[in-house]
Amino acid sequence: MEKNQFSETFLIKLTVWFSNTNLSLFNTFILFIFATGLLAQNPIKTNISEKFDEKAVLQEFRKREGSELKYPKAYESFLSYKKQEFEGKKNGTWQKKSISGPPTLASGECGNIDFETGDLSDWTGSSGNNPGCCGTPGFVSNGVNAGVNDGNARHTIVSGVGLDPCGGFPVVAPPMPGYVQGTYSCRLGNAVAGNQAERLETVFTPSPTNNVFTYQYAVVLENPPHDPDDQPFFRVEILDGNGNPIPCTTITYIAGGDFTFENSTCVGVQYKPWATVSVDLVAHIGNPVTIRFTSADCTAGGHYGYGYVNTECSALVVTQQDSLCVGSSVTLSAPLEDNNTYSWTGPGGPYNGRVINVTQAGTYDVTMLSSTGCVKLISYVVVEYPTAFVNAIPDQTICNGETVALSGSVGGAATSGTWTGGTGVFTPNNTTLNCTYAPSAAEITAGTLTLTLTTNDPAGPCPAVSEQTIITIEPVATVTAGSDQTICNGNTVILGGSFGGSASNGSWSGGTGTFTPNNLSPGAVYTPAAAEVLAGTAALTFTTDDPAGACSSVNDQMIITINQLPTANAGSGQYVCTGATISLAGSVGGTATSGAWSGGGGSYSPNNTALNAIYTPSAAEYASDSIILTLTTNDPAGPCTPSLSNVKFHFYPLPVVDFSVDDPSGCPEHCVNFTDLTIIAGNDSITGWSWDFGEGNSYSSIKNPGNCFSDPGFYDIKLIATSNNGCTSTLIKPQMIEVFQVPVAEFSPDPANATVIDPSITMKNQSSSDVNYWHWDFGDGDTLAPSTASPLHLFPSEISASYLVTLIVHNANGCYDTIPHTVFIGPEFTFFIPNAFTPNGDGINDKFYGSGVGITEYDLWIFDRWGNTIFHGDDLDDQWNGKANSGDAVAQIDVYVWKVELTDVFKKVHTYLGTVTIAK
Repeated sequence: MEKNQFSETFLIKLTVWFSNTNLSLFNTFILFIFATGLLAQNPIKTNISEKFDEKAVLQEFRKREGSELKYPKAYESFLSYKKQEFEGKKNGTWQKKSISGPPTLASGECGNIDFETGDLSDWTGSSGNNPGCCGTPGFVSNGVNAGVNDGNARHTIVSGVGLDPCGGFPVVAPPMPGYVQGTYSCRLGNAVAGNQAERLETVFTPSPTNNVFTYQYAVVLENPPHDPDDQPFFRVEILDGNGNPIPCTTITYIAGGDFTFENSTCVGVQYKPWATVSVDLVAHIGNPVTIRFTSADCTAGGHYGYGYVNTECSALVVTQQDSLCVGSSVTLSAPLEDNNTYSWTGPGGPYNGRVINVTQAGTYDVTMLSSTGCVKLISYVVVEYPTAFVNAIPDQTICNGETVALSGSVGGAATSGTWTGGTGVFTPNNTTLNCTYAPSAAEITAGTLTLTLTTNDPAGPCPAVSEQTIITIEPVATVTAGSDQTICNGNTVILGGSFGGSASNGSWSGGTGTFTPNNLSPGAVYTPAAAEVLAGTAALTFTTDDPAGACSSVNDQMIITINQLPTANAGSGQYVCTGATISLAGSVGGTATSGAWSGGGGSYSPNNTALNAIYTPSAAEYASDSIILTLTTNDPAGPCTPSLSNVKFHFYPLPVVDFSVDDPSGCPEHCVNFTDLTIIAGNDSITGWSWDFGEGNSYSSIKNPGNCFSDPGFYDIKLIATSNNGCTSTLIKPQMIEVFQVPVAEFSPDPANATVIDPSITMKNQSSSDVNYWHWDFGDGDTLAPSTASPLHLFPSEISASYLVTLIVHNANGCYDTIPHTVFIGPEFTFFIPNAFTPNGDGINDKFYGSGVGITEYDLWIFDRWGNTIFHGDDLDDQWNGKANSGDAVAQIDVYVWKVELTDVFKKVHTYLGTVTIAK
């Protein structure tokens, strides 16, 4: 083996061993290796300042490891190491080490794997739903210590001394062995249902100094009655560089699953407090490893699940281990290499030589020094196993039919045992030390059996041991007290007890009455006591004598039921309304358990054997004013005779309902008055009225009410009349009220808007087909009636205006409707001007001017052929008489240019150019 290769392998094993024992010892030992040059290559000498700079060392440690407060032992070792380096370089004895810098004992090369930067740096997050997590990358977070009931707090850094509201454990993980408690942990998920799922991952490459990944977790899950695939869960996965799960590293907590949960104070919630797991990643040194945590709600979205995590990484310890039994020895052999010297320390030491023989448990360290000066150290842990011991139960005697309660024990190196030797049945099995044994039929016949308890072969060198126990089986006694009996009050009972098996006699007990001739006679006659007669029962027990041996006496009980004389009560008489049913209220007592009604000509529901039956009298019974019914008890088993009871019922007369209305039909809203015409026989009177007018929401309780009907249609009128005895009758008169349909008035102006040039509009009738009368009011003072459905109307053309046109229609029933619509007669713009005129004074076409409609401003200019203005008018009424500049003579016959500028009623400006000819 090359020197460097041996040094690296040795350091890995050494580091692994110390990480499972004592971190402080590990730090000291590593520094010892550095200081003594056990991993030396070539000594160097370096110029260095005369003063050791502890402040610079602290800054370097913080840069490498984080906080000296979190890792005080690591900092102590690092400071010692730097001092030795300083002194070695100063005096020229310092040797360059095969590793760079001090060992990483905490987070070190693992970055922010422990969340101690107070954030999620060096981690990646994603989210999604269950099932299907987690396709959406990124963290869903509302900052540090976001509430567990915050739906957006799915990747949450937590700190402080808070407790989980359902689990009651700290939200920040407790300290792990060898580490100072951190300030932060991470909560994954929340207490908000909605089938959320979240994931947290980090990737790091294990090295000889960080090949153990240690994590802490706590889980809170609601536990609904779902299938396992639909439950909330929390999962830990560690994947290799190819994305495959590393064997034995995946942990999944499913609500209601096989893991041990604790019940929360939150209803329906389970939790697991903080637990610690360490994973060996030595086989993955130099290859990236993915650490993944996942939490999820149930797939239906109604129940939540979340968890807390905290992580560290450190070096793995591999310990050489042997074992020995008490009183024996074990041989320890160090690796064989040429020219090595071996020095051992440990219990009973020191020792020399490659192979030693030890008789005590403990830790044995061997230092191997090669001829080249390299030193190796290997630790061997020898575990002393105690010898196994076994203790079966003492010999026992049981009765036939009993089982044997086995209570064996094992100890020392033994952790379990097995019962053998019997042909019966072990429950739950023969590997349970405290089980029960049911002997077989052959063993019962033989009366004896032997069982042996043997320890299982334990791990280690110690052998198994065994011990026997003998079981003796004795026969049992038998007894019978005879069948239970029922008697009537005043009778006696002839007893019929018997016994067998190992019993030779028996005696009666339990009764307070009298046994004749005595209680030792199996067939005695028993007379119940007065208290037993009053209680209705007596319990007698026939007990065998107590036979010698393991079998106990046995007994059997006989119950004597003492029937009292049966009683019947038909209930109180009642007055009921004619036509009503009667609710019977019979009862039976004593020894009677049921009864039957008789005496009526009507019918019983469900039948006449129901004590609380409903009785419907016949028509003849209603007419006879009263009936008498009889309740008779059933004939109970035994000598007791039945009993009977009578009850009488009377009938009240019913109201005879009638009513009238003053006006049965009309147009909406149709208001009417009703008159009650109800009568009742005898001296009874009508005291209550309940009217239903058929509208679904209109009622009255007065005798002669009125009501208004708004909607067209037919209405059934119902009256319920109530007598002074509470008897009611109902009368419904179908379609007593008719409310006529209302016609629908409607029309559409065509056109909807006209102008002053043509102010005529046709009113197109769109009324319902039942209309036979039209009355038009055009809003301009004109009206039209009665038979024109779609009139054409000419509105005033003088001015632009709006008119409200109203239509009133009637149908054959005289019902009417009205509808108004507004029409608009709007303004219009036109302009006309001639191209010639004859200003000769004959009164025909003597002047030139423009004309039009809808002109608000107007200017007219006339120009001669040289462009000179010879006329201007600024009003539409201004006209040119053919004279230039208002001269005396008409201008010569010629063609003149004109220009018009005007503004219309819509405020739009128009400019026109043209020519006009003066003719004779």
